[in-house]
Amino acid sequence: DFSATLELFEKYRPTHVLHLAAFIKGRHEMAKAKSDVLCINMEINQNVLKAARAIGGVRKVVSCLSSVAYPADTTREGAEDATEKDLHAGPPHDAVIGYAHSKRLLDVLSRTAREQHGCDFVTVCPTNIFGPTHSLRKEGPMFEANIAKCLDAKASGGEYHVWGSGRAVRQMLYSEDLARLLVWALDHYTDAETVNLTGAEVSVKDVAEAIAAACGFRG
Repeated sequence: DFSATLELFEKYRPTHVLHLAAFIKGRHEMAKAKSDVLCINMEINQNVLKAARAIGGVRKVVSCLSSVAYPADTTREGAEDATEKDLHAGPPHDAVIGYAHSKRLLDVLSRTAREQHGCDFVTVCPTNIFGPTHSLRKEGPMFEANIAKCLDAKASGGEYHVWGSGRAVRQMLYSEDLARLLVWALDHYTDAETVNLTGAEVSVKDVAEAIAAACGFRG
């Protein structure tokens, strides 16, 4: 709701805004609600950027994209790491197409606001994030989903299944490191092109084995 967003901005009168707001579900849930996910996130993004321009005094907005916005063929096993120039270079995974395009359009909204209104609006794109979490969903992001599946397998005495061969390599970024990078972007990043916030490269197999060891799973 734009009026509520504007009211919030007018109340606190921020000079710097870190836009992390999003409507997100697990991958399989998003696949069933592509239009809702796209429309709700587009409304959120437009409200935040419009309110930031409307109140005056906002010197910087850093908006967070998502690695799922990148083309599907850049995330397949054996593909080279995607660069910032690849963001709009091909279709994303169909299952997350609504969320992916809302993030791509957030990048476009930020760029066009810079061009037309002279706003210092930038975007950053973090890779797979791991760290303390308030929930454990089997259909959640990779790190969260694997912990949930491993704990469930341990409790039930069943098998711990990991998607794929395990050979695929993913970049993993610790949540506290991401927080420091976001503050850096607020203070220092001022380019129209998005910047990838990356972490250490590890295989899915290594992630799964580390989770199994930490959870005490010996199945």
